[in-house]
Amino acid sequence: MHSELIPQINNGILKNKKVVITLGCSFVEGQGAVDLKIWENYYKKRTTHNPNAWAFTKEQQREIIKEFPYVRLNQHDPNILDFTFHEVANSFGHVLCKKYFNDEYTCINLGRRGNGNRASIKDLYFYPDILWNKIKEIIVVYCPSGLERYDFLDDQGQYVNQHGRWVTIWPGGYRSEPPYTKNSSPQDIVSYGINSALYSEKGAIMEQIVHMQELLLWCKHHKAKLIVTPGFMQTYNKDHFKTVLNKVITRNGNREITYERDNELDPKEVEKIVNMWPWENMFYPNGEPTFADLAMSQEHTVDRSKYWFYNFEYEGSPDMWITPCAHPSIKAHDLFAECLYKHITG
Repeated sequence: MHSELIPQINNGILKNKKVVITLGCSFVEGQGAVDLKIWENYYKKRTTHNPNAWAFTKEQQREIIKEFPYVRLNQHDPNILDFTFHEVANSFGHVLCKKYFNDEYTCINLGRRGNGNRASIKDLYFYPDILWNKIKEIIVVYCPSGLERYDFLDDQGQYVNQHGRWVTIWPGGYRSEPPYTKNSSPQDIVSYGINSALYSEKGAIMEQIVHMQELLLWCKHHKAKLIVTPGFMQTYNKDHFKTVLNKVITRNGNREITYERDNELDPKEVEKIVNMWPWENMFYPNGEPTFADLAMSQEHTVDRSKYWFYNFEYEGSPDMWITPCAHPSIKAHDLFAECLYKHITG
């Protein structure tokens, strides 16, 4: 979260003493939740799908800043507009608090692009300037990110009230494959090393179950209500967890996986581990397993067995529920906020 939002958050806390905290990656932060007029009027003329990297004429800058007050000039390049705070204002947490709860709750949006689950949960500890002791009611909406992501604190960051304090490693993802070149980043090399020596889906699920225990403890301490809806991964379900945790992972002397096979563990022991996840706190908006599924469910002309949200990168989905940066659009955030409101108040 950006430190300049803290005074606004504290004013809201002093006014109503009720907050909604949203945790997760870019799907929570609001990446892509740009007003549809901007996508329509300006995107087709650009060479990048990231609004925060578009260059605008001075006239276009004036037009957009005048109509959308949360948009500002980029601090480092005056030819580029910064949509970050515009996106955050349109994220489902802020829409839930402002539109559906009529400002009776204040949103603390701790989502950040690229974050994994370790960073998402531990970010709760890094904002001592927030008036936590004045809060009387807390709702936490956690949108778990990719199971394969693993986060380390960035030693170049200042930690406290710093938006970007994590370096994310992707051991099970697209950055984990060799061969190396002279252009390979240290993160690429670490990702490959972890992928080849330590990573498995079984281990990732175990890690996530452990991360969840920390969040559950935090919520218990603060008497917070917890709601869990995955951002985009459909594998956060009991049957899949059981299947994967029943695997035997065998590694060679270099720690590389040599094979996997089904285990013959005591089913009761596996059940105990799986039930450490708070399935009773899972929320499926409109019956959909993830936020991304909720958005895709509105694309009535799309065959969902063939297309997933990331297939619409660069173009966006036909009815713009998914943006050209492959994220839920502003209207998808609004729909998710409405679903959450009905769930909370129902």
